[in-house]
Amino acid sequence: MTIAENQETLDIFSDNGLWTGTASRADVHRLGLWHQTFHAWIVTETDGTPLVWFQRRSMKKQQYPGMWDITVAGHLLCGEQPVDGLREIEEELGIVPSVEPQYLAMVRDEIVMDTFVDREMCHVFKIYEDLRGKTSEINQEEVQELAFVSLAEAILWAAGKIPHMMLQQEPQGSLIRVDFSAMVPHTMEYYQKTLEMLSA
Repeated sequence: MTIAENQETLDIFSDNGLWTGTASRADVHRLGLWHQTFHAWIVTETDGTPLVWFQRRSMKKQQYPGMWDITVAGHLLCGEQPVDGLREIEEELGIVPSVEPQYLAMVRDEIVMDTFVDREMCHVFKIYEDLRGKTSEINQEEVQELAFVSLAEAILWAAGKIPHMMLQQEPQGSLIRVDFSAMVPHTMEYYQKTLEMLSA
């Protein structure tokens, strides 16, 4: 995380979801304050089979470098609405969605680490877009690579029915085994809830 990112001002909320004021991004994570984030899952339909995309975070990232995460995510700054987070798609992937994003829900997620506590009110969007052949524009400062897996397999993994997913890397097409230890440690409840919403 850059110095500028640490100094960003975010809205903060009570445990009940009531707005309580603002704080710097650094303080939000240091104190474990609830704040709003934007999460976008990109889905590709191929021969009637939905595929869901994951990103591997850049090794330059301060938090979770090189770990696999949802397709696109970012913090909502003070005064921003969930739709304002759509800018993150172009910033990270270098594309503008060709289909109107679908807002799914706000899902709470808590990540408790030794050095910080991340309490997010995640505004989750579903976006239909085929990213195959479109990965050359990704922002390497943010994203190392993209890969996809069938949504059905991702749901089985999130439900604990299989120990790992076999992600297909784009554009090389090779398969990589990914288990929870290689993922950004969102709660399994978060992964299960959001992935199941994508199939609805």
